[in-house]
Amino acid sequence: MVEAVLAIKGKFSRRPTSPEKRAGRFESAGDAAKELHEHLNAWTSGLSRYGQQAAFALIAANWAVHGTRSAILSNQFAKWSMAAAVLYLGVHLLLVGLLVVLVRQRHLYADDDKSRWIREFSRESKKRSAWPYTDFIERTGEAMWFLHVLGPALSGVLLVMSFFWGATPAIPPKGDSTCAVSAVEAIGPQHLAAITGFVTGSPVQVEDGDSATTVELQRAADLWIRSKKLGQRGLLLIVGATDRLALGKVERDRFDANIGLAQARAEEIRRRLLDLVSSKDVSAVPTIDQVLVLAAGPRHSPMVEKCDACMAKQGFPDDRRVDIWAVWSASAPQKDCKQGK
Repeated sequence: MVEAVLAIKGKFSRRPTSPEKRAGRFESAGDAAKELHEHLNAWTSGLSRYGQQAAFALIAANWAVHGTRSAILSNQFAKWSMAAAVLYLGVHLLLVGLLVVLVRQRHLYADDDKSRWIREFSRESKKRSAWPYTDFIERTGEAMWFLHVLGPALSGVLLVMSFFWGATPAIPPKGDSTCAVSAVEAIGPQHLAAITGFVTGSPVQVEDGDSATTVELQRAADLWIRSKKLGQRGLLLIVGATDRLALGKVERDRFDANIGLAQARAEEIRRRLLDLVSSKDVSAVPTIDQVLVLAAGPRHSPMVEKCDACMAKQGFPDDRRVDIWAVWSASAPQKDCKQGK
């Protein structure tokens, strides 16, 4: 009975809630401050996430627009755009690592003396303060806000500028009198060299001697390197061939058939050519998926019944050959020039 009376008394003695308080979003000033803090943390986290995503997207966009490392390096705005994005990511990583160390130190500081931590709370809660952080931590965090905006924004502006300006045309060497220098006049195949007259049954020896092979390989290597320096992209195609002269027993045991001999010739030329390119400019060496080795049958040998001499011991030397091709998929930049400039 007494409990019921007290309950009724408490019900009628409770102060009515004001209409303004019932209509408000917050129960207290602390609730409002807490919401501001939560929103600040959410937007700060989102700014960091979106800034990093934008930097990675800008790096990918530079590659997608300009296509090759040489094209990016030859365009000053594209180069600076990439540098700005990478620098932003690097500085961000360093600052995040620094903040982790500083916050860890504050955590240890609070655990070392809890009474001191409580006293600081009582003192700092009455005024505007960076507590429980330090002023340095707060300033570092504010600097990161600007970094997340300015880094990707600068990289993006430079990328857009690279669409219209900044490309540096390739400059020919002194003494080159060509007035329209380019690695390839048009997209498509280019014949770089031909090594003909292989000794019958041999994948290595050439009737004219190794010097003739070296000259052709030097020419092919120089053309390939020059085109790569001009930003050309392409496939190196090496085609080995042989005539219809039957293989001897030793060669047949080794190569099985003429097509195997043709393949062996192409592989030997591929090895020598890549070694030569590597010795001249290692950056121009094609990757394994940029080199294709093929074997072909006779091209010049006439029909046997129309050429009795074709089945003679010497065979048909023009078909004992390896051809080196470059199949280009992008045109190189061009530049008008004058003799001596």
